[in-house]
Amino acid sequence: MAARMSQGPQGEAPAAGAAGAGFQPSEAYYRALVESVLDVVSVYDGDGRVRYVSPPVRRMLGLDAAEIVGRMGIDFVHPDDRPALRRVLDAARDHPGRGHLFEIRLRHRDGSYRTLESLATSFLGDPSVAGVVISSRDVTDQRAVAAQLLHAQRMEAVGSLAEAMAHEFKNALSVVIGYAEVLESKLAADDPSRSMLTALHRSASRAATLARRLLAFGRRDPSERVALDLNEAVERADALLAPLLGKNVVLETRRTPGLGPVLADPSELEQVIVNLVVNARDAMHGGGRIGIETADAFLDAEEARRRPGLSAGRHSVLVVRDDGPGIPPDVLPHIFEPFFTTKPREKGTGLGLSTVYGIVRRSGGAVWAESEAGKGAAFVVMLPVAAGEPGADG
Repeated sequence: MAARMSQGPQGEAPAAGAAGAGFQPSEAYYRALVESVLDVVSVYDGDGRVRYVSPPVRRMLGLDAAEIVGRMGIDFVHPDDRPALRRVLDAARDHPGRGHLFEIRLRHRDGSYRTLESLATSFLGDPSVAGVVISSRDVTDQRAVAAQLLHAQRMEAVGSLAEAMAHEFKNALSVVIGYAEVLESKLAADDPSRSMLTALHRSASRAATLARRLLAFGRRDPSERVALDLNEAVERADALLAPLLGKNVVLETRRTPGLGPVLADPSELEQVIVNLVVNARDAMHGGGRIGIETADAFLDAEEARRRPGLSAGRHSVLVVRDDGPGIPPDVLPHIFEPFFTTKPREKGTGLGLSTVYGIVRRSGGAVWAESEAGKGAAFVVMLPVAAGEPGADG
């Protein structure tokens, strides 16, 4: 089904500098060029059917060329991107010889989608080609890194704003609480105003607690950090978790021995574990299983680049998993933002995960969530091993 690769329009001389005098490029010459580059080159006919695709498509999409040639190109395109492909093909046909740059997601053999940056040029009017030539490169990783960096910058800005607001809020509440305490001390035990003043004091104290939690998210200066064993922190947190989980939740812990020590505040690290486990509990309506795992990991420079905030080297890892319904894709990018919550107003403040984010960030690490609909969620905390330990600095 594949069309023969053309030498190009008949009578056209090779580009200057491309070959020596008298050199006549053959079909094999052009095929070698096309099939040796990392990019994928494909040719669509006028109906959008794939006539040719270069072998690097196997590396990019996990598919052999024979599995693609002869099929409609749109069959491999993400449903949301199909209108864009139609528009590009129409524009290419209307403007022969002009390149049209676009991005599109194509389905990999494993069911995932890869983001491709592509250039489409129509040669339908040239009988030696008679197709729309599309060259594509995989930019999935680059787009993911850019999105993570943008998210990190956004969270940094939100953190700065949260810190400033929380300081002002906390100062104002200190005045309210102070005067409430003075007035309470002056009122008789049977004074009818006492109950109202007590309610005022209680509400102001609760608001002050929220302000402190917001400060924990926004604060950038490190707490009193010491070298800690992540396994020991998990063991200490276990005692706090039992009364929080209830009878319908099973907690399973698996610790990898020999982890490198991390620099963190002991109480803050325990708070990270407790907040993540409580979040997992709340996600599983009616109960289920929660897993806490620790692991040793070494990031090379490429892997560290994909995770803003991390550096190459040895890391200790904490993973908290649940078998709940998972996190919807539209919710996932926002879960660490302060006051963002999917819980009813009376059941959550939206500061539990943002507190985790702030603590982990101040400890020099990174935290993220992984989830598939119907398959639960996993929160991954990665902390660098303290300097001076083997492999700590890569």
